[in-house]
Amino acid sequence: MKKQSLVFLCIIILLFGLGIPTQAGLTGGAEWQFKNDQLNLNTLKASLWFTETWGISGYYCIPDYSLSASILYKTNPVFRTSYTYIGLGVRDLNDRYNSGLTISQKLEFTCGAEWGFQKLIPGLSMALEARTIPNELFNRAESKPGFTPVIGLSINYQFLGASSSETTSPNSDTVTNSDLLLLAKLVTAEAGSEPYDGQVAVAAVVLNRTKSGEFPGTIREVIYQPGQFSSLPKIPTIRPTELAFEAAKDALKGVDPSRGALYFYNPATSSPEGLRFFATANLRVLIRIGNHVFLR
Repeated sequence: MKKQSLVFLCIIILLFGLGIPTQAGLTGGAEWQFKNDQLNLNTLKASLWFTETWGISGYYCIPDYSLSASILYKTNPVFRTSYTYIGLGVRDLNDRYNSGLTISQKLEFTCGAEWGFQKLIPGLSMALEARTIPNELFNRAESKPGFTPVIGLSINYQFLGASSSETTSPNSDTVTNSDLLLLAKLVTAEAGSEPYDGQVAVAAVVLNRTKSGEFPGTIREVIYQPGQFSSLPKIPTIRPTELAFEAAKDALKGVDPSRGALYFYNPATSSPEGLRFFATANLRVLIRIGNHVFLR
């Protein structure tokens, strides 16, 4: 049973890994679980994010060779490498415990948070996760081995996907007209009254994000990523200026007055939430152009 379980997990990882989309990420890791006031290595895990918000995770319990799986949903996909998530899955898929329980009785709820350490080692992250079977919480007298609530701390490494491979930045030869138009619209909305260098810098931030590994890999996905640009609701009705088009084209040629920034904000017009983020996010100020501060 041990070999069968391990082979099954490897096949699943291989099948999903071969067809992994560019913006997804396949991550492997090891989990230490809290039990009897001790932290012990207990589980091997693999996660595959199909999109910025949806993914699946598989767990292989080392002591008893059991398999579990969950569907995961990121509750705040603001950043690619740091987020919280919830999930719903099934524990003991291979019926290692011979429990005789139905799938509904094995339903498992998951909640967790994962923090990326891209600046330290690209692809490295740490997750704190709790998993429990609601059915067992209300039937403690009949609880079976391996079905108790789990609190685990895992170290993970993303070995397939955008953040673990070198991502090329879009340039003026590969970007479509619709992408150029969208970029020019954003520049107009975010920096239409700023100096020309400030407009180029805003466009450069979008391009820097596409190759950072911390954000989606395309211009459109970066701009439409939830919670990033306050002007997003106005984008469909924005009429880009000629200067914004020129700024977007210069950024696509590699001009970057932002000095590699991934963020920018206007201290005078930002929301209280935005100001709080920039005050606590441990980002480094690179340059100030016009009314915008550029950071990484």
